[in-house]
Amino acid sequence: MADSPSPIKQVLSQQAVLAVLDRWDDARTMMLNFWHSNPHLASQGGERVRQLLMPLNEVQRLHAGDLA
Repeated sequence: MADSPSPIKQVLSQQAVLAVLDRWDDARTMMLNFWHSNPHLASQGGERVRQLLMPLNEVQRLHAGDLA
């Protein structure tokens, strides 16, 4: 793709970034609710989904030394 033009660099506004983050958070919440309501499907997601569904206190306990 040597003929492809260089991408135009733009600065995103804070409002645009926050809107994207809000949509991402809505999608994340929807998937977490979906997995909570369907444990069989969640089990197919493997270790990463299991970690996402962990209670916060368990996550904090497991990763207490990560930031030390």
